[in-house]
Amino acid sequence: MPDFPTYDDLAQVSRPAICGLLDELGTPAWNGTYDYAWGRHRQTWEAVEEALNHPRSARAERHETPPRWLAPLVRERLRDLSTHSSYHDGFAPVRLLERLGLVRLDADDAYVLAFISGVGNQGRDSAACLLRDDPELIDRALWRVFEVEGGGEVSLANVDAYGGCWQQTFLDLVGDGTLPRERVMTSCLGTLRGDFSTYRAAWFSRLYLALSPTLEEMSRHQDAYRHLLGSDVGPTVSFAMKLLGTLLKAGRLAGPETVTALVPVVLGRAKGTATAALTMATTLAEADPGLRPEAIALAGEAVGHPNRDVQAAAVRALERYGATAAAVARADELAPSLRQLLGLTAEEQHHEEPAVPAVPASTAPPPPLRGDLLERTAALLEDAGDVLEVEALLAGLASTGPTDLLKPLRKRARKPGGGPMSGHIAGLVLTSLGEPVEFTSTHPGPSEFLVRRLVEVARILAGEDRPRTLLATPDTGEGWVTPATLVGRLAATPDPGTSDLVAALLRLGTEGRAEALGRARQLPGELGQVVRHALGEDVDRADVTRVPWWVAASRARAPLHDDPLLLRHRLDAAGQGRALTTGLDVRTVSGTYSDRGGRRSYTHYYWKVTVEQGCVEMTSDQPTADGRRGEWTPELEDLVGHLAAIWPHDAEHFLAHSCLTVFDTTDAGPWRDAARVLETLSRHPGRLGGLAAATVAVGLSAGRADQRLTAVDTFHDLVATGRISPDALADAMVLTAGHCTATRWASSLRDASATVLGARAAVATLNALLPRLQAGHQGLHALLDVLHEESLRHGIAVTDPALRSWLQSFSGSSKSARAAQALLA
Repeated sequence: MPDFPTYDDLAQVSRPAICGLLDELGTPAWNGTYDYAWGRHRQTWEAVEEALNHPRSARAERHETPPRWLAPLVRERLRDLSTHSSYHDGFAPVRLLERLGLVRLDADDAYVLAFISGVGNQGRDSAACLLRDDPELIDRALWRVFEVEGGGEVSLANVDAYGGCWQQTFLDLVGDGTLPRERVMTSCLGTLRGDFSTYRAAWFSRLYLALSPTLEEMSRHQDAYRHLLGSDVGPTVSFAMKLLGTLLKAGRLAGPETVTALVPVVLGRAKGTATAALTMATTLAEADPGLRPEAIALAGEAVGHPNRDVQAAAVRALERYGATAAAVARADELAPSLRQLLGLTAEEQHHEEPAVPAVPASTAPPPPLRGDLLERTAALLEDAGDVLEVEALLAGLASTGPTDLLKPLRKRARKPGGGPMSGHIAGLVLTSLGEPVEFTSTHPGPSEFLVRRLVEVARILAGEDRPRTLLATPDTGEGWVTPATLVGRLAATPDPGTSDLVAALLRLGTEGRAEALGRARQLPGELGQVVRHALGEDVDRADVTRVPWWVAASRARAPLHDDPLLLRHRLDAAGQGRALTTGLDVRTVSGTYSDRGGRRSYTHYYWKVTVEQGCVEMTSDQPTADGRRGEWTPELEDLVGHLAAIWPHDAEHFLAHSCLTVFDTTDAGPWRDAARVLETLSRHPGRLGGLAAATVAVGLSAGRADQRLTAVDTFHDLVATGRISPDALADAMVLTAGHCTATRWASSLRDASATVLGARAAVATLNALLPRLQAGHQGLHALLDVLHEESLRHGIAVTDPALRSWLQSFSGSSKSARAAQALLA
């Protein structure tokens, strides 16, 4: 890294000499030829650093003005520094050029973030010296770090998290008087009142505490602390409560203003801060009886908190004031166990078992006609997630052939805005307009089969094949091709595309097969044998030549059973002549690491989907033939629904290629694909096996609350309706218990219990799950609390002998033991 001279050193060198050297060293680099644009910027910037580092060696012709390329180069440098953390002294030369008047820069957000990135990684001495020697930079950039949040790699929080020195630099500059202590402290509090994210806001809390505020300073700042109690950032509220608690112990806390300010805290989701707020209000009211009305009102608000522990603290506070009437008035919001403690005996709730509503049969959308072909294609270029609409479009294009109706979409098709399937639709549009494209898949397995189907349609649009009616277009809203429809289409299409026929056979519905079989006997040759085999007829002396057709017929004939005919022909892999049997394997890696909090331990779980007797190599014309899946699933985006629609008989096949995206969400990881997987699973009409139950189980433990709500909807659609049994879900929860978080399961099951069907399913799941967990399982008490409350709320008795025996094994006064005793009572 160059050891740059100071501004005072460079100020002794004439401006024309520096400009001439910049031109001599930098212009050849700027005008060079590079494979990538970044190569020009990197080489030219190195030349600029060389010129600044050795200005007195200039022998070049002198120039009065800097090179024209210098200003755009510096702006590009700032953009790069503002988005990527730099361990190179990247900002110092920018600032030297600015101070020398060679470039003029606005102190905008990019400038401030480049300052954070380029200075914060240089070590506390370098950063502090730079700012001491350049007071103008303090006004120009340093104070603005309290206003500019940053993101990604560049923020005060992230730079310091990876070895930066910003906090220590502030402490040093406050310590030597370069920065006024009071302004730094109030700036931190001002930033915390803003809308910075939790991660980035926490840096300002840490800096404030690192300044070790005195009681006098805290007393002056307590009004700012009270304002922070309304923050949406939980750690900021905890920070403010901690400081207010210190003032309370010292007898310096203003009571009336504080009790009023505590209202948003007792209504917030965080249980700990809510109960701390009630304790603080009680302490203030005991010291000043005039505050009791405000304290009672605060406890009355806390009665409506969703957490039972907070409700219990509120009830205790009201009992202390002799004001339990405030709790009784809101009894319908109290947990059932607290209603019992208050002596409220609600009428027994005898709920009739609600009937699961029947889902009305629906039909698939018809293929587009000339009048709406353009509009429907345009919509799919933006979002091609609707499987039935894509299938309808494919049918419309295949029956139409080359057409100029799509000309207005040429420009948009060259830059599609959606996921992979939208890109494929764009390829069909361009092919129809005489611009053939290559259809490829970046995802192994069934998505390659989707590409094969698209290529068959593309051949029609390119004029290489005749227009025809597609066999695989669903005629029901669930994605089936009814047997009568398939046989009728085959009668009119005697020479179908291979992939089109495979897709149609895999979607063959179960109802009406016997009636369609009579008409299918008129189909000739091997095609007739294949279709009759799919419909259930025992075919004598079958000529198994076109293997993809027979495999598809076999998986439609008996999706969950082995096929003796294919086994005799040695097509004996899973998803060929054998039923698909999947499982889950997990590999754990444990270790320790150090951070600000000290030494910590971790355990990572690496899941892999397994397939019994899977194919060694999957083939794109046999999409059900499956092998072992890896530990990672590439991003699928709008392909998710289309993968599920390949073989609607069995959701396990679709999940083998997609369920691991849901497993990633337990650490608040990527969610877009996971949400699509769960939503698609909710609607899947086929078999729901172990992978389906495990996907729901892990989804219920997703890292974010909004993510878990999607899984709760899936729980309602599948478990509450009986498509996945509570016992099967409990089995999956036992399997994934180490990977998942029990308190998140508890939160999800509580949300699922908002309906009677959901509550019954949640209680049944917990009845089966709990006796199989270790008594010391982390978060177990939360699951026991849900079982207790929902059993009381919905009048469901806990009578399972195995569960009661397990509950009796608890002793002592732990949270789990108390919850077990309450259930037994």
